[in-house]
Amino acid sequence: MSTDTTTTDSTDTTTTWTDLSAFQRDTLAVLQEIDHEDATSYGLEIKRRLEDLYGEEVNHGRLYPNLDQLVQADLVEKSDLDERTNRYALTHAGKRLLEVQAEHLATLTDICQAEVVADGGQEFVPVHFIAYEDDADLEIDDSGEDPTVANHDELVNSGQTFGEIRMMSREHAEEYDLDVVTQDDALWCDEVADLDIGEAVRVDDLREEGAVS
Repeated sequence: MSTDTTTTDSTDTTTTWTDLSAFQRDTLAVLQEIDHEDATSYGLEIKRRLEDLYGEEVNHGRLYPNLDQLVQADLVEKSDLDERTNRYALTHAGKRLLEVQAEHLATLTDICQAEVVADGGQEFVPVHFIAYEDDADLEIDDSGEDPTVANHDELVNSGQTFGEIRMMSREHAEEYDLDVVTQDDALWCDEVADLDIGEAVRVDDLREEGAVS
């Protein structure tokens, strides 16, 4: 489902994250949020939360066809709440799709972003790696122990990636075999030295500012 109007037959194919439109992805996330809060996930509640997310009105002609497509893709279950209202909930497949994407994003932004170091015993270093644009068409392969991006080279060649420097623990830098930026590197500058734990800066921005060559 590369657009809001594409449907998927769950008996024939498995829907991936990149098959969904941005609106459908946001709808899944809203359903997960409602489920986490143990609230009732009926159409108007989903509509309200999407409007809060977008800062604009979401009309019924956009919401309900997309909900129906997610139902057809076996990512959402539709049931009767009362005689006039339907209830929508994530299926196991829908929850698993969100879990895989969350795991993947955690890896790309590096797990140390959420670390809290109580004893100050870990060493944190700036690390240079390739990150993906928010709208990149990622094809996630979760067949192994850790999710990977199956179409990484294609995304690089199509300009859907960018260089990023992020402050993370040396332990995680070594675990993922990432390049540590040292004072002898061409990418070293005051902005990199001043990064806090979990903060990041785009290499293109540093070059535009003249901080690095």
